[in-house]
Amino acid sequence: MKQTESKNQDEYLSPKQVAEILGMKLGGVYNQVAKGMIGIPYYRFGKLIKFKKSDVEKYLEECRVEPKQQERNNS
Repeated sequence: MKQTESKNQDEYLSPKQVAEILGMKLGGVYNQVAKGMIGIPYYRFGKLIKFKKSDVEKYLEECRVEPKQQERNNS
């Protein structure tokens, strides 16, 4: 594989790396995967679980909450 091709491919993350990014415990990631509640697509190869870094980043953006602007009362 050429070096330029590998740059275009997505990086894959372990559950431990995802837990660190999300600020969760590793067990929490595994529990959410087991319950089907993780909210992030993942790949399962037997017991091995991997997440695409771009999917994790997309999930984080979807969780973003914009602050509401409050109207000032000038009475």
